[in-house]
Amino acid sequence: TQVVLVLVLAAYLTVDRGDSEAHDFGANAAGPEAGGRARALLCEIERALHHYISSKLVVSLIAGIAVGVVYNTLGMQLAFLIGVAVCVLNFVPTVGPMIAAVLPIPVLLLDDGLGFKRAIALGAGWAVQLTCGNVLELWLLGEDDGRRLTPIGLLGSLVVWTSLWGPPGAVLSAPILVATQVLLAHGASPARATTDLLALC
Repeated sequence: TQVVLVLVLAAYLTVDRGDSEAHDFGANAAGPEAGGRARALLCEIERALHHYISSKLVVSLIAGIAVGVVYNTLGMQLAFLIGVAVCVLNFVPTVGPMIAAVLPIPVLLLDDGLGFKRAIALGAGWAVQLTCGNVLELWLLGEDDGRRLTPIGLLGSLVVWTSLWGPPGAVLSAPILVATQVLLAHGASPARATTDLLALC
């Protein structure tokens, strides 16, 4: 159930819907000034979320596929499953890539058929994840109009939303942080911006 919830929410946030008739109706009911502010804020939040989730999806898929191919080429057992796990764990900020980095170690130690290839497999897997996380992801995300997802902010958001929602909260903690940053960066006060957004509902 939790996995389905995460997939549904991620798909909802990734699809660029644009201005709908329902939004326009709510904006007209709230008045032209509040409606204009709300539409601008909503579009900015959707754009930021779409950009982040799309970039993260590309990075996670590349990392998972590359790790799986490398491990399979070296003859490592469970290479496909580890690749899938790397892809999924990359969606969890800060902690996920760390878990993905140490995940293959028990399999490498128990696989007697690898021999000296253990070090090669471990080093190659780490190199792929470091490249994807520190080079490719930063290049795709960019500064996003001056907003940066700092490690402290990501870790704080991860702790808060994981404690509230469990695994779905861990996956959604970064998108929630992105939306919060857009809200706080809005010209109006956060309370006023939130009120404007509620007028569209």
